[in-house]
Amino acid sequence: MKIKLSIKNYAYLFNLFSPLILIFFFIALYIIGKYIVILSMGGEVKYTFYVSIVAVMFFLSHIYDGLKGFRKAPPRFIFTEDKIIYDYFKDRHKFRCKVEKNIKDIKSIKTILNSETPHQFGKLNHESLMKRFFTDDIGDNLLYTVVYLFGFLSLILYLPIKVIILLKNNEPLYLLRKNLLIEFNDETAMIINIYSKKDYEEISKILNENGNEIQSDLILNIYLKEEK
Repeated sequence: MKIKLSIKNYAYLFNLFSPLILIFFFIALYIIGKYIVILSMGGEVKYTFYVSIVAVMFFLSHIYDGLKGFRKAPPRFIFTEDKIIYDYFKDRHKFRCKVEKNIKDIKSIKTILNSETPHQFGKLNHESLMKRFFTDDIGDNLLYTVVYLFGFLSLILYLPIKVIILLKNNEPLYLLRKNLLIEFNDETAMIINIYSKKDYEEISKILNENGNEIQSDLILNIYLKEEK
């Protein structure tokens, strides 16, 4: 199996600092600071002080392990002549997952603005929000809504960072809207974030050689349900 292109998945780094995690982190820091002031005035602390310290230590450890794992063996999208392979890890780089999809099984290719989603591969749900509300479990609907909203929050926070990265690497800003949402015939989808003009051109060439064209549709945000 000859590899034609291999690109890093930078979404993992963005998700290490997801808005939800950062919110809890800053809340924990606020609580710690508050009780330090109380201690300096001779007051007593409650269990929330110690819980917050544990939370901050857990966050820092999680970030350290994630960055270390990314540097050692980053998640990658690998393109061969007839396959797209997503080689990634969830928590520790030693425990890797691999998804292989045939390029011939591609149903559609669109572009997406928010490519740093919680899951880069998963099930794509085409049902309308109203239909999903009446057919899906209330817990699934709540999770979908929360993750979707945080996806928009991530988009607002991450776009300036992506602009800085592109400018620093002398890459064109139009790449912000050239991330790929590739849907397959089995209703699964893969999101590939683009940070290089060369990578985008190479991917387009590989897909075109297999009879696939990138549509002009631009999707702002999407939630993929993780496939086990």
